[in-house]
Amino acid sequence: MNSLLDQIKRIGAAAIIIVLIAMMGLMFSSQPLSEITALISGVGGIGSFGGQEISSGVAAQYYERCREYGRQEEVRAAQLRSALGDVADDPEFLRNFAPRFDMQNCMERSLKEVYFWGTVGERLKVGPSTQAIEAEVLEQAEEAYRNQTVLIEEDRRTVQSFYRTIMSYAPMDVRVLEARAQEAAGLLSQPVRVSSALVQAELSARQTGLELRLLRFSNGQILANLKTRIELTEDQIRRTFDEEQRQVPEESRRPYEEERPFVVERIKTELARADLDRLRAEFEDESFVPDLERLADLTGVAPETVPNLTLPDLPNADLGGGRRANLALPGVFRFLADAGPGATGGPFTDEEYTVFLQVVKVELPPVEAHDAEEQASTREELGQELTDLLIALIRQEELLRGEFQLTATFANE
Repeated sequence: MNSLLDQIKRIGAAAIIIVLIAMMGLMFSSQPLSEITALISGVGGIGSFGGQEISSGVAAQYYERCREYGRQEEVRAAQLRSALGDVADDPEFLRNFAPRFDMQNCMERSLKEVYFWGTVGERLKVGPSTQAIEAEVLEQAEEAYRNQTVLIEEDRRTVQSFYRTIMSYAPMDVRVLEARAQEAAGLLSQPVRVSSALVQAELSARQTGLELRLLRFSNGQILANLKTRIELTEDQIRRTFDEEQRQVPEESRRPYEEERPFVVERIKTELARADLDRLRAEFEDESFVPDLERLADLTGVAPETVPNLTLPDLPNADLGGGRRANLALPGVFRFLADAGPGATGGPFTDEEYTVFLQVVKVELPPVEAHDAEEQASTREELGQELTDLLIALIRQEELLRGEFQLTATFANE
């Protein structure tokens, strides 16, 4: 009977302690009451990823980590202000070097990352089981038990006590998720194996010299150029003004001289867009033969020469004057593979720019064996590049499929 009473007392005392801790958290945190109680009770929608609810235990764990990170950022910002004085108060400086900590952003980034890798790990069937993690924690508890130093035997903690302490640092669902995520990240971060043929091709590409002439423009740029070429008669402007005024209530009509600049701009924009559409149609015609001089005349954009290029330079080609451009557009490498000096190709397009290229000079490297150190270094670089590309593609696909959502809001302290 006494033992049962003791158990009830212990349970009651534990419940009181939990309530007191929760009340302190509610009093000293700026987090909305509903969000804190949801984290404590494990109810309420925190968010989801891939159809899986975000665990309240995981969210609570990362909330504490973000809080600690936020405190560290505040200390760092204070140190910067102390060291730099007035300079550190400049808004531009603060935005670049000491941005204000954002709890919501920290939670989104942290949870998205761990659930992304955890989902990848689940798909790859990697990660330890709950039993394996329990065994690992038990081993840590046993080691702590063996290594403890006490003055009197009554102060010696049991293995179970150490086990509970270690488990209190992170719930089991957090440990399982993070272990799976860590194993998946480690597995996919291994450099991709690269064949000797690919290494030789990369080394040759780095030594292949190119000199190109190019004509490159955006829709906005060519539209502006086309507008400058349009000349309007006063009769055209007046006629358009009269037509527009007939569509406007009499009390809202404006004098011709006030409205004239806006009418001119509207007419020129409309005519320039029609000219641009005709140019686009001509570029897409199968019989179209690109000629840079004619294209320069049509578009008002002058060709420019880009010397000293190699094939790996094309994604970030130096155009001079601090300007850089992506010339590794769809179709460019195929064109260069078949083209000789004087050949012109295009249009090559991305979401913003249209490019026409003319090959001025190609310098092929001599066929020679590369030393083992250079091959090993290139193999490692290529392997890491391919690994990074693979991870980026997996991340893009998985985040798109998972539709990460964080419905809870987390405020700064």
